[in-house]
Amino acid sequence: MTDDLDRDEPEPRLPEVLNPWQGIHEHIFRDTTTELDIEGSRMCAKTTLCLDKEIYKLKKYPGIISLMCRWTDKAVQTKLIPRFEQICKIRQFEGHWNAKRECFEFDNDSRMYAFGLKSANPSSRYEKIRGFDGSSVYVDQPEEVPEDICGELRAALRQKGYPHQITFSPNPVPEHHFLANKRKGGFPIDNSVRGRRYYKLSIFDNAYNLNPADIETMLRTYPVGHAQHKTLILGERGPLVLGDAIYERVFRRAYHVAPIPFMPGRFIEAFDVWKHFPTWLIAQRPYTGGLWLHGGIIGDHLFLSEFLDVVKQKRAEWIAPDATIRSCITSPDTARTDPQRYTIQAIVREHGFTCMSREHSNAPDVVLAMIERIAGYMRQRTMQGHEAFLINDDPSRWLRVSPEDGITENGFIANALEAEYVWDKDPISVESKEVRRPKADDWAEHGMHCVEALELNFGADQPTDAAIAAKRRRQEVPYAGSGHGHSPSGWMGA
Repeated sequence: MTDDLDRDEPEPRLPEVLNPWQGIHEHIFRDTTTELDIEGSRMCAKTTLCLDKEIYKLKKYPGIISLMCRWTDKAVQTKLIPRFEQICKIRQFEGHWNAKRECFEFDNDSRMYAFGLKSANPSSRYEKIRGFDGSSVYVDQPEEVPEDICGELRAALRQKGYPHQITFSPNPVPEHHFLANKRKGGFPIDNSVRGRRYYKLSIFDNAYNLNPADIETMLRTYPVGHAQHKTLILGERGPLVLGDAIYERVFRRAYHVAPIPFMPGRFIEAFDVWKHFPTWLIAQRPYTGGLWLHGGIIGDHLFLSEFLDVVKQKRAEWIAPDATIRSCITSPDTARTDPQRYTIQAIVREHGFTCMSREHSNAPDVVLAMIERIAGYMRQRTMQGHEAFLINDDPSRWLRVSPEDGITENGFIANALEAEYVWDKDPISVESKEVRRPKADDWAEHGMHCVEALELNFGADQPTDAAIAAKRRRQEVPYAGSGHGHSPSGWMGA
């Protein structure tokens, strides 16, 4: 059994006979906890398992009303329903599809509704959910479903006389996703919330159903160390990648995530503080050019003052007190043109950070130019043989701060460069030219905006330390002329 219900991929046929569920699959199948979150890798059989469990309840409890759903009707029709019908046939429990009611009807009066949660009318956002009174709800790929819609589904379990259960089966979600946030009705991995149970399924949990060659192929594609190894192989929470990675062809974790050579002197830092995830990076420019990222912090739904307090604490721990630090921010300060306007930059200044910025720093053509420069660094080395672009390999220098989890290690920059920072599918017009642009995802974009700001403010159009030193030497060395006067042109210049 495989679980290939992801976007736009062909639906594999199930075998004529399903193996009995084993190990953690069997445990999930028998779990009656009111709310389940089953996150899994590729080919872990989570969707097949969940549908089989729903069919078991349809048989065991005559008259039960259930719902299987995804975000769009198309996904339900092309992904869920075909798989459901295959399993019903294998289990010898086939129903009749009632197109008018959008449900399968069975001889024992059980019903399985099947529709997408997305409403055709935005003004009636909950119209499909609030008319449903059932006992069991299964949501496949809930990472595509808005948070409020998933919350509404909990109230749909109202059928009397039957056991109630709602099951989510997402691809592994990032730590900042609402399904991972217990304050928002999510599922902590320690299962500390009563009535909610989190499971993770790896590809190895389904090895008894898979061809070993398929597992080997996946391991070659996503080896240990790859940003998606945790999610697509181990089924653990991590980066959620939807698109073409911008730096896929040039960023190599084995080369670019490494110890950074000691280089005393000046540091540079960048802030991105406009959305839900305020971010700060500290870096240096190598002597002959490039960018070395020493560390960074991303705040998860923190107020800015809380975030800046953590930044000041870690900055003091990581950087010597006598070091020179120059600061920048990812957008120009509007107070330059309107001194009476109190903005978020003013809060940054009040915390002791005087940040420079450049006009048009967020313009798509400027961002694209910074991406090209950063990609160029990834193909260069310094005169001393070091990579021109480096990320500190010390995990304690890459942190996520949240009200729920406190301070935790999170390699958000390396993950963004390897997989999460992707191109938007739609270009934008700049002076009648189509310009490609990164996708605004409200996560990976923040750290990468800081990297781009560091390059724009301290790299682009700026001479390297080596170039400055060379110019100084040229100015200090006296001209050795022919003796016919002091002009650099000799006697012809007299």
